[in-house]
Amino acid sequence: MERIAWVTPEYFLDTDIYIMEQLCVLYHIDWYIITVKDNIIDYRDKIKSIKSKGTDITIFRIHQKGMHPGNILRFNQLLSNIKRKKNKLLYTSLSYPAYYLPIVKIRMGINNVVLAIHNVHVPKGGSHYLRNKYYNQFAIHAFQNYQTFSRSQYNVLREETVNKNILYAPFILKDFGKSDKTKPDEKVVLMNFGNIRDYKRIDILIEAAQEAYEETNIDFKVIIAGACDDWQRYEKLIRIPKLFDLRIRRIDNSEISDIFAESDYFVTPYQDIAQSGSAIIAINYGKPIIASRLPAFEEYIQDCETGYLINPANKDDLREVIEHILHNYVNEYSNMVEKLKNYRDTEFSTKVITQKYKDFLDEIIGRRKYA
Repeated sequence: MERIAWVTPEYFLDTDIYIMEQLCVLYHIDWYIITVKDNIIDYRDKIKSIKSKGTDITIFRIHQKGMHPGNILRFNQLLSNIKRKKNKLLYTSLSYPAYYLPIVKIRMGINNVVLAIHNVHVPKGGSHYLRNKYYNQFAIHAFQNYQTFSRSQYNVLREETVNKNILYAPFILKDFGKSDKTKPDEKVVLMNFGNIRDYKRIDILIEAAQEAYEETNIDFKVIIAGACDDWQRYEKLIRIPKLFDLRIRRIDNSEISDIFAESDYFVTPYQDIAQSGSAIIAINYGKPIIASRLPAFEEYIQDCETGYLINPANKDDLREVIEHILHNYVNEYSNMVEKLKNYRDTEFSTKVITQKYKDFLDEIIGRRKYA
């Protein structure tokens, strides 16, 4: 089997681990999982299973802050390890501004790297926006081989670059296991899950939900689950506390299946987004999505068939959708879930996605072999 180095930042582990389960039997993979000192890695059982199939796994620890100057040495040590093992190529991700990718380019060259890009454009409202924007601009021109995880990001990267070798392969659906929980009653439950950031516009969800309740007088619930650095600014918007089930903290992977089991709809009224990993989780669990009309969501949602689309961060649009759901839940919900599950089973085939990776990697390895 061909030997490949694969570098996964811990925050992309939930993306890479599912394809790694498939590729570890096709290639000899030296897998480096980057984390900060003293962090406990998630997915330990899956990692142990992948290791048992012959994958060499290294937990590579760096300094707490990505911009710590000591990480220049650490990243060079990582690349030295990879070069010493004579891997055919390196698969890695757009990560760790601003030292990591320049070091990768200097040490590995431009043709020996596959760079996976989750967000070609940095969403406005994201942390360290300007720094990340310029880092992304460097990244999309620095190498020859790229991967995107959505058609919208593939199209954006095609428009931004010339003569690049680009793979589009969607996420393998993120599965956090089955849940024994069920909804406690027949009330409609809306849910938002994930780290709370400005661009996700949780304020819109809070305000639209309260206005929908005041208009309809129909009881329902909104779960908001995720860590937030400044929750007070959102909390002061809450006028009707009984509507909200607040879990404002880091959500452990073991809790995710329970949160989706308790919910009917996943709500994402973002003002901007390149792509959403949490939407993929919702699709896996068969939960219709109420999302902003942005390319990242439009490719997954057929409006009024497998979910609902609203204008980005539009409170009135979201309120109208919530009111529609409250009045029509019994007649429409089960049919929408069935259509979503059919879409999931046809568009996110693990076998098809794995073959896309294999064809792409084999092409690059073959091109290098006969160059």
